[in-house]
Amino acid sequence: MPEAQPGTGIALPTGAFVGLGLAALITLAMITVRLRRRRWYHPGARDDADPAGLPVVRALRIAHDTTAPHPADDDPAAAPAPPGHPRPADIHARDRAQATVRAVLPAPQDTSLGVRGGHAIALDLASTRGLGLTGPGAHAAARALIMTLLAQATSDGLDAMIVMPADDARALFGHDLADTVPDRLRIVDDLPAALATLEAELVARTDTGDLAQDAPPANTANPHGDIGPAVVVATPTADTNRRAHAVLDNGSHLGLAGVFLGPWHPGGTVRVRDDGTVEATSPTLSEDLASARLFTLPDADARDLLALLHAAKPGSDDPIRDRTVASSAAEPGTQRQSRAEGTTASAEPLVSEYEFATAAVTPSTETASDNRSENPTTGPSGPAESQTPEPSPPEISNQPHPSAARHDDNPTTAPVPATDPGPVPPLHLQVLGRLHLTKADPEPRDLIDVLAPRQREILAYLALHRDGCRRDTLSAALWPDAPGERPYNSFHATLSQLRRSLRRASNDDTLDIIVNQDSHYRLDQTILTADLWRLQDAITASRQAPATEAVAASNRVTELYRGDLAEGITADWIDGPREALRRDVLDALSTLIRKIRTDHPEEALTLLEQARHLDPYNEAIYRDLMRLQARLGQHDSIPRTLQLLTTSLADLDQRPAPSTLSLADALQQPRNHLSNRQAS
Repeated sequence: MPEAQPGTGIALPTGAFVGLGLAALITLAMITVRLRRRRWYHPGARDDADPAGLPVVRALRIAHDTTAPHPADDDPAAAPAPPGHPRPADIHARDRAQATVRAVLPAPQDTSLGVRGGHAIALDLASTRGLGLTGPGAHAAARALIMTLLAQATSDGLDAMIVMPADDARALFGHDLADTVPDRLRIVDDLPAALATLEAELVARTDTGDLAQDAPPANTANPHGDIGPAVVVATPTADTNRRAHAVLDNGSHLGLAGVFLGPWHPGGTVRVRDDGTVEATSPTLSEDLASARLFTLPDADARDLLALLHAAKPGSDDPIRDRTVASSAAEPGTQRQSRAEGTTASAEPLVSEYEFATAAVTPSTETASDNRSENPTTGPSGPAESQTPEPSPPEISNQPHPSAARHDDNPTTAPVPATDPGPVPPLHLQVLGRLHLTKADPEPRDLIDVLAPRQREILAYLALHRDGCRRDTLSAALWPDAPGERPYNSFHATLSQLRRSLRRASNDDTLDIIVNQDSHYRLDQTILTADLWRLQDAITASRQAPATEAVAASNRVTELYRGDLAEGITADWIDGPREALRRDVLDALSTLIRKIRTDHPEEALTLLEQARHLDPYNEAIYRDLMRLQARLGQHDSIPRTLQLLTTSLADLDQRPAPSTLSLADALQQPRNHLSNRQAS
């Protein structure tokens, strides 16, 4: 568990020591990656490894959430949500991380280096004309410095650059960087090549400055606008010292800087102990560096953070754009000009190919799990769905399902089970949406308010693990910072308090909803039901049942999913299962839509609206909504659907993809009105 230190320093179990500012920047990158994955998720698509779930990333997110102050209610950056458009927890977490960045990071020209005497210290790298790092802690300090520069440039969208010789990159990060390096980190052959890159950057920035010398800077805090630092990180050599000194001296006013893994006499040198504390400094450097503790990162943590920042880079994640551009290359005679970008694309696949519900998927029957076995041939660029006619499904109600409303159900009414094998258990645990624990007295009562947050976490964790789990697994998830000599003290104390609270609230001194068998804990299903279990059963049935029964089971999934898993819980352990469950439900909706779309397009349109409420950032859902609206002749609805997408993506500081704008245009053109054959 991360430990907060004086002066906004955070110590991680891996040996890393970083600033609260970096923790906030990594939190921002983590949320960016997860929201982007939601935006482009296609049911059944292969799911690559999630860099947002790497251990050091999660640790820094926890450190930020437990250390950073909550932003004031009147913070202008925390914009209120439009009516009927609730802001999810990730957006609130992003706003809080942005507030932390504004509060703790130094001025744009400075870089956080460490802490001294309970205060953060920063340095204008460019003004030093080069900073040398020596001693056993030099490499760890250089890694932390590089990661801070990269993370801040990613967050601010700066045109920054760090250039390194390949040998130094291997010395700092190891030999297995592969393709996980952010674009802003450029690895070149050697130090002369790195200096040549910096010299070219100096010329480019000088030319840009000459063109704009008569115009006042738009941002007085950052006189170079969107231009970030350009930093060489390398081991100095005698034959290049004069050249390097000239580049840094001439480019210091334009943000060019150097960090050298060895003594650097033209600027200044810091000798760093193994734990990051400064042993000695050159007289030319700030006195604040004396006896300071520099931020440090082990190589494994640095590689993981590079992978995250690589995934967080801005760029096109638009799967339909790649498909239509490829199609236009194959069939140049069917090209049309895209309105929003100067590329050509084939109108036919753009208009007629569905995305959210394409081909049948065969995921694992495990739900709410990160171990998802999915069809590797299905995805954004996978084959079009089969035209084989499917059996007509049973009649489906035109009334919206509860999942479309996305509001909290009445907590005093326990849902009626789908089957009635015997007496209904007296307690019902609602885990979908906000937590409720309802006791079926003559006057049903919600007991959840008597439980503390950590006690509620135990219930949610055990509901997620229907067959139970070992004590060490549960304790490690909920108390990752438990002391090694007595790791289960907090767990046993919390469990005892949970039992006492429920017995007192229910007036039943024998009530015990948690069964313990040889340190294996589970919820007692003889006295308690859970909505999550019914949802899991429905998801399994939707995957395994014959076609007509699968439709009914998928319909049941949409009825049961009334909100995200344990919405009130913000613990780190729940992020993965919560997203996996949401995707399971999206997969079930996709299957149902695909099965009914040909014969029941109106019902498919209603289900797509439910999918939109479930995941308002998924662009494929909006695209298929527009396609079905065109098929049904609802052309006036297409601009409204596009506006809904625009409003949702504004949460992410993004706009609809150019191909989405082109699709909306094409669907409103008379020649592109979809026929039943094209749209089915």
